[in-house]
Amino acid sequence: TRTALEQNEHDILINFEGRSTDNIRNFNISAPKYWGPKQIECVLFLRDPLNNFSSLTKRIVKTSFNQHLKAFYQTLRFCEYMDELKGVHSSTPRLFNDVILFTAWQRDESYRRMLADRMELTGTDLKSDVPSFGGGSSFSGVKFDPVKQQEKLFLRWREMQNDPFFLSLFLSERVFNAVETYYDMFGDVEREGKATVHELRMAAQSNTEAVRLCQIWLNGFEKSHAIFDGVERESVGVVRRFWRAYIKSKIGVRRLIYGGF
Repeated sequence: TRTALEQNEHDILINFEGRSTDNIRNFNISAPKYWGPKQIECVLFLRDPLNNFSSLTKRIVKTSFNQHLKAFYQTLRFCEYMDELKGVHSSTPRLFNDVILFTAWQRDESYRRMLADRMELTGTDLKSDVPSFGGGSSFSGVKFDPVKQQEKLFLRWREMQNDPFFLSLFLSERVFNAVETYYDMFGDVEREGKATVHELRMAAQSNTEAVRLCQIWLNGFEKSHAIFDGVERESVGVVRRFWRAYIKSKIGVRRLIYGGF
């Protein structure tokens, strides 16, 4: 791979899904040391937060500590990416060269063509099958046609609107503000808007389990996320044990999620 890159014969694609912006920047800084002075393009793919969060929720086995950890982790990364787009850290160079919106990609052929032209790629029609990698759709597995059943992709959140985990996300001020930022910036391509987000927040405030999950997980995680950024390169098992120990040391209980693990 290194030889091919040095000879400039190939591009290389790297997926940084759920990684911190600091760690992505560190990678970009160190990359020339291994691969030479290549042009680096950082592209951010964004799905609307309502359906993004519903997909994260759907994948969770309610008794799995690890899956709750991963879902909260990815939620707070969404917040971090929105901070980046908003320019909260104006003292650092812009990280993302481009943003691709899932909704626009699915619905608008001209949008896909424009992106392909801009990236000097050859565009294709939308695929009518879902790859098996990663288990396919969190709702339908591989038994889903993204073309014929396209509108279902934008209604997933309705299936989760009474789920305590899903609702708990909107109780976090950080998450709530990031979601509002998304709709301020990209709401013109979405069918839902900030009004729906406020309705979900009100529903969460009256849901006892959602309040508990937010207090136990998100509030603590937000205060300590920098620690987790430091161990992000470690295996999932290491992060899982670290976070479990943190939770137990802070609140001194074993049965945290829906009656236990």
